[in-house]
Amino acid sequence: MKQKDYYKLLGVSKNATDKDIKRAYRKLARQFHPDVNPGDTKAEAKFQDINEAYEVLGDTEKRQQYDQFGSQWQNFQGGRRPPRGGGGQPFDFDFDFSNADFGGAGGGNIFEQMFGGGGRRRRSHPQKGGNSKADIEISVEDAFSGTSKTLTITGQHPCPQCGGGGVGRGGTCHQCGGSGRRSQDSKIEVKIPAGVTDGSKIRVQGKGEPGSLGGPPGDLYLTIHIRNHPLYEVKGRDLYLTQNVNVFKAMLGGTQEVTTLKGKLDLKIPPATQGGKLFRLGGFGLPGSAGKPPGNLIVKIQLSVPESLTESQRTQLEKLAEELSD
Repeated sequence: MKQKDYYKLLGVSKNATDKDIKRAYRKLARQFHPDVNPGDTKAEAKFQDINEAYEVLGDTEKRQQYDQFGSQWQNFQGGRRPPRGGGGQPFDFDFDFSNADFGGAGGGNIFEQMFGGGGRRRRSHPQKGGNSKADIEISVEDAFSGTSKTLTITGQHPCPQCGGGGVGRGGTCHQCGGSGRRSQDSKIEVKIPAGVTDGSKIRVQGKGEPGSLGGPPGDLYLTIHIRNHPLYEVKGRDLYLTQNVNVFKAMLGGTQEVTTLKGKLDLKIPPATQGGKLFRLGGFGLPGSAGKPPGNLIVKIQLSVPESLTESQRTQLEKLAEELSD
């Protein structure tokens, strides 16, 4: 039987770091997971090979033994020497019976521990869960005042059939294909603080993928996206508003009511205000956070021309235009 090359199965070199191995395993596990490839026996077999490879290369001690002895690494654990021909597995008379399971409720027995039993071995210590990423969209008003959102997160949870060990009766767990994980939706409540900007990152502790064997869960990292607003354009903490002003008010001066996120206010329009002029209202943008000052509301004037005139109004304007042209 052709021996498996665990490094080749994961697509990494023998000099790969633990981080490289973990990254490669996660990528392949997502690609060949039975949930993604229902009914595909080749993908399921590939998935089991990937898990077998990571079970060895993802463990420092096992990886060292594999690098030294190759595919026969399990035969040489505990100080045993390589067999001198014959191909049989040597018996270890130094086996520690103190922690052996003789077929009780825990499943498995002493002979499986001594000779392998054909199933995956569980890690002997808890593992922290992986971190998760998600995007969340909020309104400008939410960014200004802060809000709470209920999110549905799909994550990998311990398989309920095998408890996360990946082993069932007769070998690999059929529910999870040996991965020890199953996709599961969960709802979480997330608080969005006031003053977040588009692209802000929020870390939610303990809401990532659950750990294995009682290990702590990872964290969830949210990326904030502010949706388009009918009035305001958002640039960082500054808000931009285009405000229509009657051409006569722009010529003579006056006040113009402006809508801000803090309420309405009267903006003073000086005489002879031109279209495109910008007014800066300090502190009327998104609030500051983490020691940063609040943003501003930038009001851009757009002149509004009357669409209809009475005969009398037209006559007066023509007279005015004639005077101004002199």
